[in-house]
Amino acid sequence: MGTASMLVIGALTNDIMSNKVSIGGPAYFITYSLTYLDLMPTVITNSYELLNVVKHTYINKRVYAPKDGAVFIFEIEEAEGSRELRLVKKAPSVDPLIRDLIDKWVSSNVRFNVAIVSPVFNEVSCEVVAELKRVADYIVVDIQGFVRKCENDQCCKVVVDEQRFYRLMRILAGSVNLIRGELLEFPKECRGANMRNCISGSVDVVQTNGPGDMYVYLSELDRVAKLRPLPGIEGSSIGAGDVFTGVLAYFIARGFDLLSSCARAAIAAGLKVARAKVPWFTLPELEMLSHKVLKHIKF
Repeated sequence: MGTASMLVIGALTNDIMSNKVSIGGPAYFITYSLTYLDLMPTVITNSYELLNVVKHTYINKRVYAPKDGAVFIFEIEEAEGSRELRLVKKAPSVDPLIRDLIDKWVSSNVRFNVAIVSPVFNEVSCEVVAELKRVADYIVVDIQGFVRKCENDQCCKVVVDEQRFYRLMRILAGSVNLIRGELLEFPKECRGANMRNCISGSVDVVQTNGPGDMYVYLSELDRVAKLRPLPGIEGSSIGAGDVFTGVLAYFIARGFDLLSSCARAAIAAGLKVARAKVPWFTLPELEMLSHKVLKHIKF
């Protein structure tokens, strides 16, 4: 299993919690996670501020953002395992930049083993994701930013829109390899063992549920597997889903099967929750602890 080339398309955010502002978003959490695994991805994001928070030898050559880019701002409240999200400031679409780069990469014969697409609030369209197969062998989509909308015009409490989920499935059928999301981001009739009712095409699906069981739809087998993350993990879940997505895609790029990749991703996400400071995890920890997840697989 040699080195892998990866593309990350994700947002950079400022997250306000308890009157404190911290950097966040998929661009931060996924990129940082991959550097722990000695991989520096190419990143398309909404702001060059990422260069100020992820320190790496090659990052200046691998980050692309709009010249007039901005950072998303969210207010986040966590309580008793639930989370409320409010959009304070939205960043512009990065679709034009993605399309421009795809054309340049095609002309230059640049290709990635895996592309991760993880927007936070509709800054990437379904249509542009379908174009990524021109430059990527395997495409992972985190649905969070595709299915979100404001609850109303006056107060932008972020909620999940089921109609956007079904539109996403229609457009991306046949264009992506793996869809990942939190259980509550899927319609009720598409959760757990029932997810096969809502999936079309040969796409695998991973549904995570915080410290609860995760479900993995294996399209080739038309079966749903249930995996149990490490028990007893406590702490803030901010960024854990992004860490999961990044580590999952990394091991897929390295040639691991989906269930083995999910087990390692679950360990990484759990350690991120348990550890408030960096480094969140190490590669030996992921390898050593993954069997604790794999031994509890049920079909």
